[in-house]
Amino acid sequence: MDGGWCWRPVTRASRRPAPATGPPKQLTDAELVTLAVAQALLGFRIETRWLRYAYVHLRSMFAYLPNQPGCNKRLRSVLPLAKTEDPGVGDG
Repeated sequence: MDGGWCWRPVTRASRRPAPATGPPKQLTDAELVTLAVAQALLGFRIETRWLRYAYVHLRSMFAYLPNQPGCNKRLRSVLPLAKTEDPGVGDG
């Protein structure tokens, strides 16, 4: 009755992650979180001033520094990574 066609429900395990679109990331998520933490620790509230400071003083530490719209977009997507708590941090 099915004519040789095998129906199989799509489960979470059988789904493949979507392929990455667009150009490859030039700044890793960890580097972006590092920049966000440095911005907070150094007390920069205005992002344009922070990025100007980072371009002048931190350029040698990072292979790439994003512009403001790219930084905002990436940071919003990485924010859950920055908010996770590692129980092993601070032990020791």
